[in-house]
Amino acid sequence: MAACLVTAFVFPLFCSVFAGADNNPAEHEHRLKQRQMVREVRQISNSLLTEEVINAFGRRAEREFNAIMAQGTREGLPGFRILQDGLRFRVYAATDPDRQTAGGMEAVLKNLDRNLHSAGSQIPDRQDKKRFRTLVCSETLSLLKDLLDNNFLVRSFAIGVLPELETTPRRARRLEIYEEVDDVLVAVLADPGQPDAVKVRAAQSIALYLEKFDPGTKVEMSFAAAIREQLDNVHTDVAYQYFLLNAMARIRGGRQAVGRPRRAAVIETLADVMQDPRRRMLVRCRAAGALGEVGYDQQIRFEPIAWKTVQLGVEAALKYNVNPNNPDWAECGERLFLAFHHENRERRDGPSPQGFLNRSSNSELINGGYAALLPIAAKMTFGHDVPEEYIVAASRWVDDNRPEDLKYDPHADAVKP
Repeated sequence: MAACLVTAFVFPLFCSVFAGADNNPAEHEHRLKQRQMVREVRQISNSLLTEEVINAFGRRAEREFNAIMAQGTREGLPGFRILQDGLRFRVYAATDPDRQTAGGMEAVLKNLDRNLHSAGSQIPDRQDKKRFRTLVCSETLSLLKDLLDNNFLVRSFAIGVLPELETTPRRARRLEIYEEVDDVLVAVLADPGQPDAVKVRAAQSIALYLEKFDPGTKVEMSFAAAIREQLDNVHTDVAYQYFLLNAMARIRGGRQAVGRPRRAAVIETLADVMQDPRRRMLVRCRAAGALGEVGYDQQIRFEPIAWKTVQLGVEAALKYNVNPNNPDWAECGERLFLAFHHENRERRDGPSPQGFLNRSSNSELINGGYAALLPIAAKMTFGHDVPEEYIVAASRWVDDNRPEDLKYDPHADAVKP
């Protein structure tokens, strides 16, 4: 959870690394609006840690609270009020201006994290333990919502805690999350009053959520739709688009659960972003890499996508040689490589293997595309000029190997020639 603090303190600098020149009027206008929103959010000072909250959580109450967190309670019992007072103090401590430093917020986070993860530790029955942890998560989520209109650091704190609301202990065979967390994360993304810098935290929390839990197709498609809506605005900050794609890459289900036809919504979004010439090259390459990561089914044909990825690599190489000092290029090269190839053995051998090579291992086109792209991706990744002959060879491969059928899914548009 400490990552949420790091992001809150360094995000503006991080965005400056990803951002290019303001040479697009609409992008420039959006960036100015976002900077103003961030300034306004940073200036908020609204401490919810009142004397009443502090007094309800005195030294004696803290000992009782810790005991109740371990032993459990339920609504209607005297211990329930102590539980509420303790969680209120733990969460609202993040709004105390005196604690809003890196060290102070880390201490707040550590205390809350310890209580959340140890909830019900002395309850022997598994179902009773889950009921109590669900109660703790419900009360905590209600308090975290109160923080979403506070200052930038507090909002980041609250959003970063959301994926930690686990209704089963970490040693459980199947880790489960409180069922309303996904609704809150989607609401943050959809809220026009939240700056993109805050929404980045939601994108990171969605990515962590999808790494830790297997929520099923309904929740995954809810995330996918919310991310797609944000990506529809091509003028948002590059870093924000990048983290949205990071989250989408972790979706396991490749197709909608309801509706006719059942569209491959995630892959469609990624393919659209990869092909969009209005977007920065870093964003397009991240989308290409995600196409080699995201869940899929046997209806997906990866040959048209792989062909389009090599075409993107040629375009990236030409731009790279003009301005090789941009720090984005190493990431671009790596993502182009990972579109075709697995990152490690675990990603190769899992139920949804990473990389076009592992998804269509017998395809001559995909193997040939990888051979054409690899020299370019390697040079970009390690910061070396891409020789002209590499670009010419890859460009010739693209011209000579265009698939007859450019549709990658029966219900999706064909990739652009």
